[in-house]
Amino acid sequence: MSSSESLYYYYYRCKSTCGYRYSSNIVNKAFEKEISKYKYSEGVKNILNEIILLNYNNLLKRSNNKNKNISDQIKILNERLTNAREKYLSDRLDFEDYSIVKTEYKTKIEDLEFQHQHNRKKENTQKLKSEIDQALNIVNNISTLYKQGDMLTKRKILCSIFSEKLEFDENHFRTPKLNSALQHILLINNKLKKNKKDKP
Repeated sequence: MSSSESLYYYYYRCKSTCGYRYSSNIVNKAFEKEISKYKYSEGVKNILNEIILLNYNNLLKRSNNKNKNISDQIKILNERLTNAREKYLSDRLDFEDYSIVKTEYKTKIEDLEFQHQHNRKKENTQKLKSEIDQALNIVNNISTLYKQGDMLTKRKILCSIFSEKLEFDENHFRTPKLNSALQHILLINNKLKKNKKDKP
């Protein structure tokens, strides 16, 4: 920050020994321009919504298949445990062997039940659609949120978009690694723009 006749000016200073600095207004404007790239149309929003739902349903299907397999294993182990109990009661299995079998099967059943409980997901597509829609609206208005936000909000937005430090040079940013969701948004936007240009 520097001052002149009681007016204060904010700068971003280079961390290297060069000591070069940029006006914070220039840097902030450039960043606002950068994140405006991630604004998308209603059509793109619908595409993103469908992609997310499709991926979610695929994950849910795999999870359900896994849980079915676990349930089948639990059923088999319970049947074996019942069979061992019947053998013990009919004196075809001594107490020591029965205790070993019982402990082994019960331990396996408890482990599988824990996995089943952990993997279980309740399907609520309608609620998910609403949450996705809300999230996509936030992303679509991220430029406005950045402009209107305080320093903490700006920092959170910055960290959520870029996983690496930003580099600013010659009035523009050298874009580092992006959040994967925003990478896909940018890719879709660029493809749509290219398709429009290619149309006769």
